[in-house]
Amino acid sequence: MSDDVIQVGLIGIGGHGMGNVYNHVHRNPKMHIRAVCDLVDGQLEIGRQAFDPDYATRDYNEILRDDEVHAIVSSTSDEFHAPIALDCMRAGKDVFVEKPMAITIDQCRDLVRAEQQTGKFVMVGLNRRFAPCIVDLRREMKKATIAPELLNIGRNAPIIHYSICDDPRNSSMDIDPALLGRLNRETCHIFDVTTWLMESEPISVYAVGGNRIDRDSENRAVITVSYENGGVVSIIAGGISHMSMPKERMDIWADGIAVRMEMFLDLRIASDDCRPQRSYCGFLHGEPGEIRLDTHAETDYFRSMQKGLRYYIGKGLYAASSTAERLKIWDELVARNEYRPPEGCRGTPLDKGHYGELEAFRLAVAAGGPSPIGAVDGARAFVMGRTAAQSLKSGRPETIDPDLYAVS
Repeated sequence: MSDDVIQVGLIGIGGHGMGNVYNHVHRNPKMHIRAVCDLVDGQLEIGRQAFDPDYATRDYNEILRDDEVHAIVSSTSDEFHAPIALDCMRAGKDVFVEKPMAITIDQCRDLVRAEQQTGKFVMVGLNRRFAPCIVDLRREMKKATIAPELLNIGRNAPIIHYSICDDPRNSSMDIDPALLGRLNRETCHIFDVTTWLMESEPISVYAVGGNRIDRDSENRAVITVSYENGGVVSIIAGGISHMSMPKERMDIWADGIAVRMEMFLDLRIASDDCRPQRSYCGFLHGEPGEIRLDTHAETDYFRSMQKGLRYYIGKGLYAASSTAERLKIWDELVARNEYRPPEGCRGTPLDKGHYGELEAFRLAVAAGGPSPIGAVDGARAFVMGRTAAQSLKSGRPETIDPDLYAVS
């Protein structure tokens, strides 16, 4: 094995890790899965068969004591993200952990301090930054220049609008008092990527919406985030859409450029150059980051999604009344190797940045840091979600306290 291949331990052989994370470690020629860990024997066997590791264990401390393991990739239930990440850094291992990074402010602060004190880092799985279309549009934003005839009116901070609206049959993420439901488990992606594009710190959040007023839950919200540079982000989030429409769409307006992105498949960059629309191909019918010009991939994608929806409805996944029940059903499907649609249904053909984020993690481990998306980034996304939840309850804008995530 080449000296530049990093040895990786996997912790948690569950639905999300198997479906969205570990396959990208396995297919990376510069990463070798040395060990897999899960508390459940059946899941452990799934990991053993899928990745042929050097060994499998029910105790992740065995992996942390292994001097040949360079780094950990962890995808477990949310409440274990922070404790496992802390143990990894304290044992001298860099660690990739799925979002949300933590479920409390205290856990966030502990992780920020651990990065500062151990010399190791955590990378949070906020993959949207690494989607090829997002990488491209950020590059274009940085290159954009204001027209000379507009210079006399001064520069303006960007306005970003992001909608992340799923079919209600494909979502049961009610608010859990500890986990904040969508705002911490899904909308955290949008808090992170829009802040990254804005290149400024958030100062306040105003969220309105919610439903099911007889329960402490939400399934829809309109969220406005104000930034130090004067920029504004608006987010529409919830299980209120239909599978035939893009779940995610982003519009950006800034001096010298306007951008529209739909579902990581189509990117329209409007500028004086009149660039054509670009369509991006996913892993299942294209290479990572492959771009096709003047094509339209959405129709095939949505047809595939609808086939997948019907398949999982038949498996009982969408009859779940809570996130916990749905995750249990999902893990049972994984254990029976039924988590993929039948032959002829392509599944999700999107490159939403999962391969790119794991490659960025590998490069950071090899370089000794820093983390591409570190503990401060993960804590900021959590604080923004918590502040949005507070605003939903108070009915007024809430100020974001940067001391909660920028721990000194």
